[in-house]
Amino acid sequence: MQDYQKYPSDTKYHLQITGHHPSTVIKVSVSKYKFWKTLVISKGITTTVKLPSTFGMSGSHYFDMTVFIEANKDISVFAQGHRRSSAGTTLVLPVHQLDRVYHVVTPNDSNTDGVKEFAIVAQEAATRVDVSLKGDVLLNGQAYPAGSKLSVNLEAFQALQLQSSDDLSGTRIESKEPVAVFSGHSCIMKDNACNQVFEQLLPSSSWGTFFIVPLLPFQNRSGTLYITASQNTNVKYQHGDVLSSHTLESGEVMQLSKYSSEPVSISASARIQVLYFSTGGESQDQRPLLLNIPAVTSFCRSYDLPYVKQLNNYAIIVAKTSDPSGIRIQRRTFAKSQWKSVPDTEYHWTEYSLARRGGVLSSEGLLVPLGVFIIGFSQYDGFGSQGHCTSRTCNVSSRGKKFLTAFMYNYYHYQNKKLELYVSGYHPATNITVSTNKGKIHRTINEGELASIELSLYLEMMGSDIFNKAVLIEADKDISVSSYSGVAVSVGGTLIYPIDQLGQLYYVVTPTEDSSLNLKEFAAVAHEDFTSVTIHLQGTVTFKNKVYHAGSILMTDLKAFEAIQLQSTEDLSGTRIESTKSVAVLSGHSCVTKFTFCDHVVEQLLPVQSWGTTFIVPPLSFQTKFDIAYIVSAENTLLKYQSSSRKESRTLVAGEVVQLEIPASQPLFISADARIQVVFFFTGAKRGDGYYEPFLMNIPAITCYCNSYHIYGMKNFTNHAMIIAKSSESGRITMEGRTIRWTQIPGTKYSWAEEDVDITDRALSVEHENSPFGLFVFGGGKADGYGTAALCSSVPISCPENSHHEACGNGCPATCSDRSAPSTCNNTCAQICQCDEGFVRSGEKCVPVDTCNCIYQGVTYKAGEEFWGDEDCQSHCKCDAKLGKAVCRKSSCKGKRKCSVVNGVQGCHPVTYKTCIGTGDPHYTTFDGKKYDFMGTCIYQMAGLCSQDPSLTPFLVTVENNHRGNKAVSFTKVVTLEIYNFTISMSQEFPEKIQCLDILCSNLPEHQGEVHSGCGDFLNVSLKCWASGLHLFPQMLHYSSETGAEYQAATE
Repeated sequence: MQDYQKYPSDTKYHLQITGHHPSTVIKVSVSKYKFWKTLVISKGITTTVKLPSTFGMSGSHYFDMTVFIEANKDISVFAQGHRRSSAGTTLVLPVHQLDRVYHVVTPNDSNTDGVKEFAIVAQEAATRVDVSLKGDVLLNGQAYPAGSKLSVNLEAFQALQLQSSDDLSGTRIESKEPVAVFSGHSCIMKDNACNQVFEQLLPSSSWGTFFIVPLLPFQNRSGTLYITASQNTNVKYQHGDVLSSHTLESGEVMQLSKYSSEPVSISASARIQVLYFSTGGESQDQRPLLLNIPAVTSFCRSYDLPYVKQLNNYAIIVAKTSDPSGIRIQRRTFAKSQWKSVPDTEYHWTEYSLARRGGVLSSEGLLVPLGVFIIGFSQYDGFGSQGHCTSRTCNVSSRGKKFLTAFMYNYYHYQNKKLELYVSGYHPATNITVSTNKGKIHRTINEGELASIELSLYLEMMGSDIFNKAVLIEADKDISVSSYSGVAVSVGGTLIYPIDQLGQLYYVVTPTEDSSLNLKEFAAVAHEDFTSVTIHLQGTVTFKNKVYHAGSILMTDLKAFEAIQLQSTEDLSGTRIESTKSVAVLSGHSCVTKFTFCDHVVEQLLPVQSWGTTFIVPPLSFQTKFDIAYIVSAENTLLKYQSSSRKESRTLVAGEVVQLEIPASQPLFISADARIQVVFFFTGAKRGDGYYEPFLMNIPAITCYCNSYHIYGMKNFTNHAMIIAKSSESGRITMEGRTIRWTQIPGTKYSWAEEDVDITDRALSVEHENSPFGLFVFGGGKADGYGTAALCSSVPISCPENSHHEACGNGCPATCSDRSAPSTCNNTCAQICQCDEGFVRSGEKCVPVDTCNCIYQGVTYKAGEEFWGDEDCQSHCKCDAKLGKAVCRKSSCKGKRKCSVVNGVQGCHPVTYKTCIGTGDPHYTTFDGKKYDFMGTCIYQMAGLCSQDPSLTPFLVTVENNHRGNKAVSFTKVVTLEIYNFTISMSQEFPEKIQCLDILCSNLPEHQGEVHSGCGDFLNVSLKCWASGLHLFPQMLHYSSETGAEYQAATE
């Protein structure tokens, strides 16, 4: 947005991007300008991307300079604008956190030079935006007074900036598609010099009801809290010892002065937005900043802490505990004296200087969520944001506002065939639009209502082809959607997942049968144009008159709302689908038969990123034979499973699909050491005079269970609910006041129950007050069948991998550093995530016991790592993972070594060194000081280990020489070091670069070496490597290999 300072030549815009995973590929682009950059960064690395100075917005206008940042793994992004003595910084929210309704906050002052401003930014989809103004603005020569509504249409990646001399706080923004909104002031004058402030706003759907506002590290003046309500709301706030309250009307913005000496706690009867405007500080002339205050419900247990260069960075940590012993940043823990209480709450807070570098924050063993604010300031800049949450959560939900599906081929063709959507509402007066190539259907439903929407039979896809028959479902409030394709004797249905949960990698499951007459099938449906789909087939298909055999690859491009359907008489299970943009994938069978009549089955599959590791597959009481669980792995995986008292395990390779039979009335418990997909195939059963026909159903991981569901009884079916819950909590689950009979699942802490479900037009509620449980709904008729996971009506309680939720568990779980913690714990009944058997807590994760790190004198060591435990090298230690601690024994330096610190590493290092040098044309000086001239033009060994002594590290240094136009004269082209299974090369081809495993680097981590650039005709890199007494110095006109004394008799 616009900064008041008008020095265009001094304008600098840039992004600071931090990687949270290794080998993260990032693309930065501006769609309507020829601007794009691609870069690769590693975990913990922050890089700066400079943007053209012309990308700044000025005045109230439309702009086409939206910057789009994409990455294949999680990143954090800060946007910064600098102009001389004014600068503004904000955290950029990921696209999936955007929404449609926002309320603007613009800090106010008496300065008439700066302007209040906000910007609305469209993403890939064009959108209509309605702006209900609280101040006067002028756009395209037309005045829009306060109280008026400004309606605009934004194209894809277009932005609208609006400015005013009036306070624009309280302005409401509502868009048809999700947008990003930035708000602030071009140059606010408050206590010190004029400075730009802006912040990306949270949509109203991300607001909360309880907030903690701590002190900032430099704050010695009062600031202002801006509290916004979207409906009539009672707000209570405590500042120090003073408790106050205020009633806000819908859209009202309250300003609350916050003094520098006390934190503030805020609670509200409905969701509110809280922003804090800091006026700066006197020390070092810190500038103002605008900061989103997150609700405590958005706190999590593990963070990557980004930092912004050129600023003093602090982490402000808020936790619901008075004992910080389990909280750490990198290797540092916090003393109890460092934590300060928030009056009349259970929360405490502290600050920590990041010292111009980021870190990892975790609450090991505490299992309490943390709130983290990252604050940065300098003489001319200030920013505030949240840390990047790295806690693993379940991201599977049936609730959303936008859905995409298609109808695959149903074998039966009777006149009464129907294609239907069933839509469930969670809010009053929810407006729904269903769009197809045949037009649009509009409906309005209310909270708890189930509506049926019948669609044209033309939308069914027949054959292997590309179809323009996708169905788009949109709503202005949360809904859940199921689709059904059915005739009297064949019904196939599936739960539809919201578009924001789609992915780019899937594995197909098509149930097999005793007959190969009917067709296995799957479909991929595109949401965006230019979606390329690559399909690695596991069965033969014919597409566009070409036969693709099992093992071949089929590639195609899809436009928005196109679908490719592929069919085969062969099993297609294990087929891998990759796409360049997110797609929906449906899988099933046109009409499968096993133990009953032929029936159409279909299920929308989950992308790989939504798979889990622990599952319980429910039994069906009326099954007299067996059902089948299909299990798919995307990587090599150890699978363990138990049915009744029988325990088994097996190893799956990447892409493998296994079938496990589920005997009648016996649940199946499954766990894996990597994410897997579990799909349940009900094979059909005879019941009385009728049949329950087959169906296909995703099994959610237990981390995706929730504590409240809406279920419905389908008309013309006998309906049942299958409930899976912790045995200790099962008695507290309510289902319309019924008494539920439970059966223990062998080998687990879970029980299951089956209940009948009445047919009704409104939702039936199944709830537990705080403990999550699983729920499935299925039904059968005279010749029909369906099954689906129930519709979760609340947010799932999520746990990390290799753990499970316990509503009444030991509040002090065993950790890598304290295995006995549960035995001394006073809190024996807490709602926790309990590590599975064989795992213990390490930070936010549950890790195998034998991989635990050790903490010795405040330093963390990896399992099996050896080190010296004292400064004199008299105590040699090893991290024993099974014991969870370091085991030390007396020792000392042997031979020609002494105890010293070299390159930051303490140990027994060589006393003396010998050097072999290659120089110039080239000339060589050997380890024993003799000189040679050698003009060969091949690859030669310069130095290497020839001894079999296991205490010495093998290494090899080779040189490759080129002739200089005359075969009698040569010079060095490449120097290569091989050590620790790494190959490091320096060459003339890549000057000022180091090549490590085919990757070019301009520098190396400090513990591996230092890089200095120079100039010359030969190698222009100087590398210093420290490794077990070996130093290698390739420099611009010569290179040398230096070994410690213990290598001298073992090196040639």
